[in-house]
Amino acid sequence: MDTKLKNRLFIGIWILLLASGVYGLFTVFSHGTQYIRGNYFQTPNFQSELNEFETALATLELNHPSPSEVKKSMTVTDQEIHDYRYQYGDLIAQVSNITEQYESKINEAKKNKNKDAENYIKKNAIKK
Repeated sequence: MDTKLKNRLFIGIWILLLASGVYGLFTVFSHGTQYIRGNYFQTPNFQSELNEFETALATLELNHPSPSEVKKSMTVTDQEIHDYRYQYGDLIAQVSNITEQYESKINEAKKNKNKDAENYIKKNAIKK
C-alpha cells in the first residue's frame, strides 16, 4: 500500500513538471521575441508607449489655442452675467452675509479693545 502511494505521488510530480515545461515552452514561443531583444527601446511595447506619450504631449501641451482665439470663441450672455452676479442674492443680501461671516472676528477685536483690528476687518470684509 505504501508503494502505491509513492507511485501516485511520483506520477503526480511528473505530470506537474511536464505541465510546467509545456507552459514554459508556450510562453517562450508566444512572448520570446520580447525577451530575446537586448534593447528595450527597440521593442513594440516601447514604441507604443512612445506614440501614446507623443500624442498626449501634442494634444495637451503643444497645440494649445492662443488666448485671443479662446476669447473669440467664448460667448457670454447678459443672462449668464446676471445669474453669476446675483447667485448669492442681491447686493444687500451679499453684504449682510459677509458681515455675518466676519461678525465674530469684529466682536473679538472689540472685546480685546483693538480698534485698529476692528476697523481693518470692517473695511476689508466688504471687499472680499
